[in-house]
Amino acid sequence: MKLGTRGLGSVLAAAALATALAAGAAAQSKPESESLLEAIQEQRGTDVIDLVTRRGRTIVNSRGYSGMTPLTVAMRQRANQFVNFLLQSGADPKLPEKGGDTALMIAARSGNLEGVTTMLSVGAAVDATNRQGETALIIAVQNHQSAVARKLLEAGASATRTDSASGLSARDYAVRDRRSSDILRMIDSIKPKPKFIAGPVIR
Repeated sequence: MKLGTRGLGSVLAAAALATALAAGAAAQSKPESESLLEAIQEQRGTDVIDLVTRRGRTIVNSRGYSGMTPLTVAMRQRANQFVNFLLQSGADPKLPEKGGDTALMIAARSGNLEGVTTMLSVGAAVDATNRQGETALIIAVQNHQSAVARKLLEAGASATRTDSASGLSARDYAVRDRRSSDILRMIDSIKPKPKFIAGPVIR
């Protein structure tokens, strides 16, 4: 049976309507945690604020289908304003992605010194490891992020802790790579800032 122009137009219109309805249904069935990750990736501030305000700690500490968290997505985007907002809304600075990377590690890898400083200020674990046993300092050395390495060392990061992938430490990687000679000098010279520990008052 042949379709006339009107008949073909009706079929195409019906197909377009069905596609639109299917897309709408898919959007409605999408978890809000996925919507938050998309909003952060696309830097849609109003949507981020709306979702976090309505769902609070439950959504800011969720993992998406990709295994990423809102905080790690924001850090990957170098969206420091979202990082701060999520932390203020209860995001756990120690919560890793599925692969073990924390927001601190992601900031270290990209040389995001502001992000590193923020994460350290809210109690991120400086020597936490991912699935390869890498610490933020090892990652910083591997990526030649000198300013980040300095910040981590001053915060007490271990330069001798070895990873599980190669059995090498941050210092070992610095020794092996001539481009990291400045970091090696820092490792050998910078002492972590002393931490104040409250004790009994002696009178």
